[in-house]
Amino acid sequence: MIQLFKSKVLLIVAVCMAFSACTEQELVVSGEPGEGITRSSFSLTDGTVTELPSLSFQSLLEIAATLATNGVEAISPILEAIDLPGDLATAALRTFKVSTQFPHPAGTGEMIDISGVVVVPAEYSDSLRFVISPVPTYTANASAPSNIFAGEVPLLYDQFLNYLYFVALNALQNCAIFFPDYPGFGDSYGQCFHPYAMRDVLVNSTIDLAKVAQDALTSYEYLYKKEVIVTGYSQGGLVATAVGRELDLNGDSYGLPMNLLIAGGVPADLVIMIDIARVTTALPLSFIFPYAILGYQLNGYTDLNTSDLLNSPYDETCYTYFNGQYSVVEVLAAFPLTNVGLLTLNNIIDNKFNTSVALLDELLAENSIEAWKNTAPVIFIHGLLDEAVYYANIVNFIDDMEALGGTPVLHTNLLTEHILTMLDYFVELGLYIPQYN
Repeated sequence: MIQLFKSKVLLIVAVCMAFSACTEQELVVSGEPGEGITRSSFSLTDGTVTELPSLSFQSLLEIAATLATNGVEAISPILEAIDLPGDLATAALRTFKVSTQFPHPAGTGEMIDISGVVVVPAEYSDSLRFVISPVPTYTANASAPSNIFAGEVPLLYDQFLNYLYFVALNALQNCAIFFPDYPGFGDSYGQCFHPYAMRDVLVNSTIDLAKVAQDALTSYEYLYKKEVIVTGYSQGGLVATAVGRELDLNGDSYGLPMNLLIAGGVPADLVIMIDIARVTTALPLSFIFPYAILGYQLNGYTDLNTSDLLNSPYDETCYTYFNGQYSVVEVLAAFPLTNVGLLTLNNIIDNKFNTSVALLDELLAENSIEAWKNTAPVIFIHGLLDEAVYYANIVNFIDDMEALGGTPVLHTNLLTEHILTMLDYFVELGLYIPQYN
């Protein structure tokens, strides 16, 4: 009965989320319960785990009712009116915060505290499929998953809960969902600046935290299957694809073999991103470029001069608005939405005689994801009209994978841009996970 009810909750919420405000088939692979976990080579200390407030089915329905705005006002009263009896009202999701230490992104030799959240069903059968889910871009420390699940910020802060909530609901399908806080947020807030477009740092910190999260499940007597699923959207799609590549090629060495990668809105080729931005007038998510530039400069690349790359006053504004106190909506409003307004002429014409422009190009190339011949299924979701993470970059990336003998699958929505394509991602994720859990 409980399992049937879980399925109905997922169906109701899927309908709800498909219309909620979002402005911000292969063979089933079985797995065995995991062996003992070995730390990755990047982590030098043991991790810690703290249980956070749980979410009951009743609270899940209340959150769904809160999210059901704009197109689904008629659904909200129905969800709010559902009163669940006894065990059904209390049995749902448990959340745990996990923490460990990690080398500073700048390579100073210092250690920082990194953190994340793992969400598991309170009741489950058999062992859990472990799902690694890096999250989309955020700019406020309050939006770190560990802060949101700790109940320290309003549920709809920055509308970030839409992503966390819907992906977390997949825990009801016998999954453990792991959300990392990115370095510079959560426990590491104030210890470093977020390495926004530093691929290897994000991959290594995510894998380290994922292994700590698996240890946490073991200590709470949860069992998990050997193979993991990796998924994410937007910046989370970049990190997920890079993590997925690493685990597809070397997963056994981490004790984390992968059986599915599903990612949406993936900025796989950062060079294409900046090259198109240089010649495309409209930049609807223009803040991502100063965010990446500052992430490099404040994490070891001091020769990168913001004034060579960003027009005044935005070369200085970025230091204020990326201090972890401003939401994505606030940061978006702080920067111009045109390339000529934001980027210097040297940057627009890609003047490689300018040291900062040449270094930026080099860094973006180094931190792009390299194509590989995949073994596990690799699924991409992208909007043809994506004006932030340009469609050309994922098409070229898939061509490169296929040239190596890879078999990625691309689901294209012909009518959506970057934000609305996230709805497609939610739906596809909900369809694929049951096939691999």
